[in-house]
Amino acid sequence: MNSKRSKWVLLRNVYNFTKMDTIKKAMVEALKSSFGIVSTAASNVGISRQTHYNWIKDDPEYSEQVDEINEASIDFAESKLREKINGVTIGKIQDGELVTYEQPPSDTAIIFYLKTKGKKRGYVERQEISPVDDQGNSLQPIININVIRTKKEIDDSL
Repeated sequence: MNSKRSKWVLLRNVYNFTKMDTIKKAMVEALKSSFGIVSTAASNVGISRQTHYNWIKDDPEYSEQVDEINEASIDFAESKLREKINGVTIGKIQDGELVTYEQPPSDTAIIFYLKTKGKKRGYVERQEISPVDDQGNSLQPIININVIRTKKEIDDSL
C-alpha cells in the first residue's frame, strides 16, 4: 500500500469517514466551484442529480451546506449586478502594459434592479393588485363556481 493511500485510510478510520461522507464532501466542493450549478457539480463528482436531491432531503447537515453555497452564489451575482449598476474600471494586461477602461453603468441592470427591488415604489411591468380590508390586511379572494351542467350532460344534449 502506498504511503498516500495508507494516510488516507488512517485519516478515514480516525475521523470515521465513510465513502459516502467523502463523496458528499466532494460534492459540496464541486458545488462551490460551480457556483451551485447542480448538473455541473454532480457530473464532476460522478453522481446523479437525483442523488444530490436525495441527500438534501435526507441529510440536514448536507442540506444546510448546500443552502449556504446557494446564498453565496446569489451574493456573488448581486455583487456583479451592483458593478453593472455603478459602472466599473477594468484593468487588463495588453502587450505587457496595463490598460484600463471604464465600463459605464448598464441601463438594463438598473431597470432589472428596480423591477425586482423597487416594486413597492411602482417599478413594475404589470400592476399587481392585492385586495385589503379597511385596516390594510391582505384579503384572499373567494371564488364560487356553480356548475349548472356537466360536460357529459352538455354532450348528451347535442
